[in-house]
Amino acid sequence: MRFSRSNERQIYRLFEASIIGKGIFAVLDIFGATVLAVFGPHAFSHAIVMLSQGELLEDPNNAIAQLALRALNLPHPHITTFAILYLFIHGTINTIFVIGLLREKLWAYRFALIAMITFLTYQTYRLIMLPSPWMILLTTFDLGIIILVYHEYRLRLKGIKI
Repeated sequence: MRFSRSNERQIYRLFEASIIGKGIFAVLDIFGATVLAVFGPHAFSHAIVMLSQGELLEDPNNAIAQLALRALNLPHPHITTFAILYLFIHGTINTIFVIGLLREKLWAYRFALIAMITFLTYQTYRLIMLPSPWMILLTTFDLGIIILVYHEYRLRLKGIKI
């Protein structure tokens, strides 16, 4: 599908904003894995309580604060290890392809598509096994980014630069 030059610019801006957002989340993944590895789940839980305490005092029904508190069930050590590895690997892979995409490297488009489809497959499995609004939102966001990356990749292959 071919869009007008003006529409392509808007799509490219959305692509850039999405990739930057993905990069921010990648850094947060690595930070979360590091905090979890160094300080353990108790420190992670304490940080979440401290961050959400003010919101809960102001509005006890705050959905985001409630979601954060529900995540505090201290997991089994094997689950903690899995979470550390997953967050670190996910964050590292996303950081690599975000840097490559922002530098418009052709390899990064293929790498991003393969990585995101792989993670999307896992997210879909998790969504089927344990449905949650958060996972639906995350999966939808990632699917949108996959579509944008594919669109930009096709333009790069044709030699079209916006």
